[in-house]
Amino acid sequence: MNEYIRNEKLIELKVLGLNKKRWSRNSYHLVLVDKLNEKVRMPVIIGHLEAQNIAIELEGLTPPLPLSHDLMKYIITKLDSSLDFVKITNVSEGIFKTMICLKNNHEELIEIEARLSDSIALALRFDAKILVNEDILNEYSIEIK
Repeated sequence: MNEYIRNEKLIELKVLGLNKKRWSRNSYHLVLVDKLNEKVRMPVIIGHLEAQNIAIELEGLTPPLPLSHDLMKYIITKLDSSLDFVKITNVSEGIFKTMICLKNNHEELIEIEARLSDSIALALRFDAKILVNEDILNEYSIEIK
């Protein structure tokens, strides 16, 4: 079993959407929610370009040329691999760190550290699970009444 899953209570998240921050021209809130309880929300601040890469996939748009994340999906697929899941592994100085977990054609997991926004953009393109440790979700989420 993958070292990033073993002995952890993991919660599956989904992307609720993106909101432009009012006080900043270049920042957005990426809102992640507990897939089983949408009242539990985890807002994360990301930049304009990162939000654009996520929004294009959320809206089902096809750019005239592939974006970086589309190219990454193509390369991963051509290497007979797939994105198994992404996992938010920790938070350091307000920065969410993630692990992209690929599965190759031998069923081996390949783990790659990445930024949250890149992990989410790829997870959306592969329709892969977005996971977070329950402790991280409890600390960085809010509950909507």
